[in-house]
Amino acid sequence: MSSASRHLIFPSPEAQRLRWTLPAPLTSAISVLDNAQNPDGPREPYFQESRSTWHPISEEPMSYPLQSSITVEIYQLDVWEHQWEEYHEHADPNDSDCVFAPSDDEGPGELLECCGEQRPKVPPPVVVTASNKEYITVHDYVSTVHSYLMEHFEDISAAENVWEGGVPPAGQKLVVSYDSLQLLMIIDESMYLPTAGA
Repeated sequence: MSSASRHLIFPSPEAQRLRWTLPAPLTSAISVLDNAQNPDGPREPYFQESRSTWHPISEEPMSYPLQSSITVEIYQLDVWEHQWEEYHEHADPNDSDCVFAPSDDEGPGELLECCGEQRPKVPPPVVVTASNKEYITVHDYVSTVHSYLMEHFEDISAAENVWEGGVPPAGQKLVVSYDSLQLLMIIDESMYLPTAGA
Protein backbone atom coordinates (compact mmCIF):
# COMPACT_ATOMS: atom_id res chain seq x y z
CA MET A 1 0.00 0.00 0.00
CA SER A 2 1.54 3.29 -1.06
CA SER A 3 1.00 6.64 0.61
CA ALA A 4 0.93 10.02 -1.11
CA SER A 5 3.58 9.81 -3.80
CA ARG A 6 5.21 11.82 -6.53
CA HIS A 7 3.67 9.97 -9.44
CA LEU A 8 0.24 10.83 -10.77
CA ILE A 9 -2.70 9.28 -8.98
CA PHE A 10 -5.70 8.57 -11.19
CA PRO A 11 -9.35 8.00 -10.28
CA SER A 12 -10.46 4.38 -10.28
CA PRO A 13 -13.00 3.24 -12.92
CA GLU A 14 -15.69 3.46 -10.24
CA ALA A 15 -14.69 6.97 -9.22
CA GLN A 16 -14.81 8.15 -12.83
CA ARG A 17 -18.60 7.78 -12.67
CA LEU A 18 -19.00 10.73 -10.30
CA ARG A 19 -20.48 14.03 -11.51
CA TRP A 20 -19.43 16.58 -8.90
CA THR A 21 -20.91 20.10 -8.84
CA LEU A 22 -20.40 23.30 -6.85
CA PRO A 23 -21.58 25.04 -4.79
CA ALA A 24 -23.91 22.62 -3.02
CA PRO A 25 -23.99 20.46 0.11
CA LEU A 26 -22.49 17.00 -0.28
CA THR A 27 -25.96 15.41 -0.10
CA SER A 28 -26.91 17.04 -3.41
CA ALA A 29 -23.59 17.94 -5.08
CA ILE A 30 -22.72 14.51 -6.52
CA SER A 31 -24.49 12.09 -8.79
CA VAL A 32 -23.33 8.68 -10.01
CA LEU A 33 -23.41 8.11 -13.75
CA ASP A 34 -24.35 4.75 -15.21
CA ASN A 35 -21.61 5.30 -17.79
CA ALA A 36 -18.61 7.51 -17.02
CA GLN A 37 -18.21 8.43 -20.68
CA ASN A 38 -21.77 9.73 -20.99
CA PRO A 39 -22.10 12.72 -18.65
CA ASP A 40 -25.63 13.42 -19.90
CA GLY A 41 -26.80 9.83 -19.46
CA PRO A 42 -28.76 8.14 -16.66
CA ARG A 43 -27.53 8.73 -13.13
CA GLU A 44 -28.37 8.13 -9.49
CA PRO A 45 -27.92 10.50 -6.54
CA TYR A 46 -24.80 9.86 -4.46
CA PHE A 47 -26.86 10.42 -1.34
CA GLN A 48 -29.71 7.90 -1.27
CA GLU A 49 -32.37 10.01 0.42
CA SER A 50 -34.97 7.26 0.68
CA ARG A 51 -32.55 5.20 2.79
CA SER A 52 -30.59 8.11 4.30
CA THR A 53 -27.35 6.52 3.19
CA TRP A 54 -24.65 6.89 0.55
CA HIS A 55 -24.56 5.13 -2.81
CA PRO A 56 -22.74 1.75 -2.70
CA ILE A 57 -19.98 3.28 -4.85
CA SER A 58 -18.95 5.22 -1.73
CA GLU A 59 -17.08 2.16 -0.43
CA GLU A 60 -15.18 1.53 -3.66
CA PRO A 61 -11.51 2.59 -4.05
CA MET A 62 -11.11 6.20 -5.12
CA SER A 63 -7.76 5.84 -6.79
CA TYR A 64 -5.62 3.74 -9.05
CA PRO A 65 -3.18 2.63 -7.75
CA LEU A 66 -4.62 2.32 -4.23
CA GLN A 67 -3.52 5.04 -1.80
CA SER A 68 -3.68 5.51 1.95
CA SER A 69 -3.00 9.27 1.76
CA ILE A 70 -3.37 11.88 -0.97
CA THR A 71 -2.44 15.56 -0.79
CA VAL A 72 -4.91 17.52 -2.89
CA GLU A 73 -4.38 20.95 -4.42
CA ILE A 74 -6.80 23.10 -6.40
CA TYR A 75 -5.42 24.45 -9.67
CA GLN A 76 -7.19 27.80 -9.40
CA LEU A 77 -5.76 28.40 -5.93
CA ASP A 78 -2.33 27.19 -7.03
CA VAL A 79 -2.05 29.93 -9.69
CA TRP A 80 -4.13 32.60 -7.91
CA GLU A 81 -1.28 34.76 -6.58
CA HIS A 82 0.59 34.74 -9.89
CA GLN A 83 -2.50 35.64 -11.91
CA TRP A 84 -3.46 38.35 -9.41
CA GLU A 85 0.00 39.90 -9.82
CA GLU A 86 -0.38 39.81 -13.60
CA TYR A 87 -3.83 41.39 -13.39
CA HIS A 88 -2.36 44.22 -11.29
CA GLU A 89 0.94 44.61 -13.16
CA HIS A 90 0.03 48.29 -13.64
CA ALA A 91 0.57 48.85 -9.88
CA ASP A 92 2.78 51.87 -9.13
CA PRO A 93 4.55 52.61 -5.81
CA ASN A 94 3.63 56.27 -6.33
CA ASP A 95 -0.09 55.43 -6.51
CA SER A 96 -1.83 55.89 -3.16
CA ASP A 97 -4.18 53.03 -4.01
CA CYS A 98 -1.27 50.58 -4.17
CA VAL A 99 0.36 49.12 -1.07
CA PHE A 100 3.75 47.42 -1.25
CA ALA A 101 5.67 45.54 1.41
CA PRO A 102 8.92 47.12 2.64
CA SER A 103 11.96 46.18 0.60
CA ASP A 104 15.70 46.19 1.28
CA ASP A 105 16.32 46.75 -2.43
CA GLU A 106 15.89 49.97 -4.37
CA GLY A 107 12.70 48.69 -6.01
CA PRO A 108 9.32 48.18 -4.35
CA GLY A 109 8.60 45.12 -2.27
CA GLU A 110 5.83 42.61 -2.82
CA LEU A 111 2.49 44.09 -3.90
CA LEU A 112 0.03 43.76 -1.01
CA GLU A 113 -3.01 45.72 -2.22
CA CYS A 114 -4.19 47.27 -5.48
CA CYS A 115 -7.50 48.57 -6.84
CA GLY A 116 -9.08 47.93 -3.46
CA GLU A 117 -8.12 44.23 -3.60
CA GLN A 118 -5.78 42.62 -1.10
CA ARG A 119 -3.16 40.12 -2.22
CA PRO A 120 -4.67 36.61 -2.14
CA LYS A 121 -3.98 34.44 0.88
CA VAL A 122 -3.87 30.93 -0.54
CA PRO A 123 -5.00 28.20 1.85
CA PRO A 124 -2.78 25.12 2.27
CA PRO A 125 -3.70 21.93 0.39
CA VAL A 126 -5.96 19.35 1.99
CA VAL A 127 -4.77 15.86 2.93
CA VAL A 128 -7.12 12.90 2.49
CA THR A 129 -6.40 9.76 4.52
CA ALA A 130 -7.99 6.34 4.60
CA SER A 131 -10.55 5.95 7.38
CA ASN A 132 -11.80 2.39 7.88
CA LYS A 133 -9.95 0.54 5.10
CA GLU A 134 -6.33 0.26 4.06
CA TYR A 135 -7.05 2.49 1.07
CA ILE A 136 -8.92 5.72 0.45
CA THR A 137 -12.52 5.05 -0.53
CA VAL A 138 -14.68 7.25 -2.74
CA HIS A 139 -16.39 8.60 0.36
CA ASP A 140 -13.12 9.25 2.20
CA TYR A 141 -12.04 11.42 -0.71
CA VAL A 142 -15.22 13.28 -1.65
CA SER A 143 -16.30 13.99 1.93
CA THR A 144 -12.92 15.48 2.87
CA VAL A 145 -12.34 17.38 -0.35
CA HIS A 146 -15.91 18.65 -0.70
CA SER A 147 -15.76 20.11 2.80
CA TYR A 148 -12.52 21.88 1.82
CA LEU A 149 -14.02 23.15 -1.45
CA MET A 150 -17.05 24.59 0.29
CA GLU A 151 -14.94 26.16 3.06
CA HIS A 152 -12.79 27.92 0.45
CA PHE A 153 -15.40 28.38 -2.26
CA GLU A 154 -15.27 32.19 -2.18
CA ASP A 155 -11.50 32.04 -2.70
CA ILE A 156 -11.86 29.50 -5.52
CA SER A 157 -14.50 31.65 -7.21
CA ALA A 158 -12.33 34.76 -6.90
CA ALA A 159 -9.33 32.88 -8.30
CA GLU A 160 -11.38 31.44 -11.19
CA ASN A 161 -12.60 34.94 -12.09
CA VAL A 162 -9.46 36.96 -11.31
CA TRP A 163 -9.49 38.58 -14.77
CA GLU A 164 -13.01 39.84 -14.09
CA GLY A 165 -11.95 41.45 -10.83
CA GLY A 166 -12.83 38.33 -8.86
CA VAL A 167 -16.54 38.62 -9.64
CA PRO A 168 -18.19 35.45 -11.06
CA PRO A 169 -20.80 35.75 -13.82
CA ALA A 170 -24.42 35.52 -12.70
CA GLY A 171 -25.71 31.97 -12.48
CA GLN A 172 -22.29 30.36 -12.94
CA LYS A 173 -22.42 26.57 -12.47
CA LEU A 174 -19.17 24.79 -11.66
CA VAL A 175 -17.99 21.19 -11.91
CA VAL A 176 -15.03 19.46 -10.26
CA SER A 177 -12.66 17.97 -12.83
CA TYR A 178 -10.41 15.31 -11.31
CA ASP A 179 -8.31 13.63 -14.00
CA SER A 180 -5.54 13.71 -11.39
CA LEU A 181 -6.60 13.25 -7.77
CA GLN A 182 -3.71 15.42 -6.60
CA LEU A 183 -4.64 18.51 -8.62
CA LEU A 184 -8.30 19.32 -9.17
CA MET A 185 -9.68 21.91 -11.56
CA ILE A 186 -12.94 23.74 -10.92
CA ILE A 187 -14.43 24.51 -14.32
CA ASP A 188 -17.58 25.94 -15.83
CA GLU A 189 -20.22 23.28 -16.43
CA SER A 190 -20.23 24.10 -20.16
CA MET A 191 -16.56 23.01 -20.40
CA TYR A 192 -17.02 19.70 -18.58
CA LEU A 193 -15.64 16.53 -20.18
CA PRO A 194 -15.80 12.99 -18.75
CA THR A 195 -12.99 12.21 -16.33
CA ALA A 196 -10.26 10.11 -17.89
CA GLY A 197 -8.56 7.26 -16.09
CA ALA A 198 -5.04 5.96 -16.15
